[in-house]
Amino acid sequence: MRRDYNTDSQPAIDARQFKLLTDNLQNVAGKIEQKKFNAILEGGCEIFATAAQLNLYNNGSVMMGGLVDSVGIIRRRKGRWNPYLMVGPRYYKPHRGSWAHIVEYGSQERFSHVGLRGMRLQSRLVKERLSSGKVSRGAVKPKPFMKPAFNDKKVEVMNFLRNKVAELLEETIRKQGFDFK
Repeated sequence: MRRDYNTDSQPAIDARQFKLLTDNLQNVAGKIEQKKFNAILEGGCEIFATAAQLNLYNNGSVMMGGLVDSVGIIRRRKGRWNPYLMVGPRYYKPHRGSWAHIVEYGSQERFSHVGLRGMRLQSRLVKERLSSGKVSRGAVKPKPFMKPAFNDKKVEVMNFLRNKVAELLEETIRKQGFDFK
């Protein structure tokens, strides 16, 4: 397909202005403040953490606040400038989220091998234990709270991050001396 270009028309921007624009925009990436960017990421993580905590209360998984309080942002660093944020139950002190995986995924039926110490040989329990050699301790049904929070809030978090990063870029570009119309 052949296109006819009108050579008589003036370009919208001349080469000097375009060179100035590209040079200044290349400097924008280095001017973004890391603390503001980290705050935006943490804001997105807070949405997930709050949704997971509400799921714990709503599905009846917890009666006490230990597991709910343990769900939050886990901050790590990969290198000097790369934040690594996760949302989930925190296992380290003072948090008590060590059994969150059992609530999320459940467990299989567990058995324990029980001896006959302290029991009379004619009791019904002794006869049952002698026949099987193990006693069921039950199973825990899964009551997921993290996966539904992620699925429900995924679009909301993406929109939040998109808007906040656009605001940060616009603010940084304005500081460089450019003006949006």
